[in-house]
Amino acid sequence: MSAMTKNSARLRDEERARLIWLLTTDKAIISALSGKLTLAEQYDVGTLADDIAEVGALVAHLPPPDLADTLEALPSEERHALWRLVENEKRGKVLLEASENVWDDLIDEMTDRALLDALQYLDIDEQIYLVQHLPRNLTGRLLATLPPEERARVRQVMHYEKNRVGAIMEFEVITVRPDVTLEVVQRYLRRLGKMPENTDKLFVTNRE
Repeated sequence: MSAMTKNSARLRDEERARLIWLLTTDKAIISALSGKLTLAEQYDVGTLADDIAEVGALVAHLPPPDLADTLEALPSEERHALWRLVENEKRGKVLLEASENVWDDLIDEMTDRALLDALQYLDIDEQIYLVQHLPRNLTGRLLATLPPEERARVRQVMHYEKNRVGAIMEFEVITVRPDVTLEVVQRYLRRLGKMPENTDKLFVTNRE
């Protein structure tokens, strides 16, 4: 591990620890984030505003895996206060990294719309992974928001039990025909730009 990587990991650890400390030692922060700040908790409006701003900055800077770890470490009330600060673009990724206990706790208080908004930023395979843990009525609403091809993929996977290989199979793969030259494949990949996540091989298939 390089010195830069070590420093980056150490910084994230420090930021995560600082975030947990702020949320668990100052009840006024939680009350303010929850919209329940009392007069007694308004000890120093300036200091409280600075603390809330710091919490927001830490949440914005930490990547999804670190936010998931932070949520795991917090009691329920503090967890929900933190969750309110996580942007929709990050929420789906954070849920992917968190445990099912955290999902249940967070999803229980999220509206259907908020949950669908969070899932829309995920790839189809990630949506499939999470959708298997959603209430049945919400699963139907999510399916209705997907394009027909992706909806069919989700329905196909949902026929498998969670511990079966079919439930975790990847749909987004790159295929090439056996008669195509390597030069053509390289040109295609350059035009493609972004490859499917976890791509480490190409699949050679015939026209059938």
